[in-house]
Amino acid sequence: MPRQYTKTKRAEQQAETRRRIVAAAVDLHGEVGPANTTVSMIAARAGVQRHTFYAHFPDERAMLMACSGHTMEHDPLPDAAQWAELPARRG
Repeated sequence: MPRQYTKTKRAEQQAETRRRIVAAAVDLHGEVGPANTTVSMIAARAGVQRHTFYAHFPDERAMLMACSGHTMEHDPLPDAAQWAELPARRG
């Protein structure tokens, strides 16, 4: 019976590369803005080639969704339920 192949180490490397790309994009969006951030800038900051960027993110929407997820994970929205406990402001 042939041995089953699992790409555990490879999957970990791919996930780490994706994480670096997303972190680089988020950093650049904060520094120069999303409109001024290029794929070349993200790839250089992440230490990957442009083709590696496109292997992980085939279009702009995929990149922006990953950035949004990263941001929400690291800086979640406040719990609005706590606001209901605040006294009403007058005036």
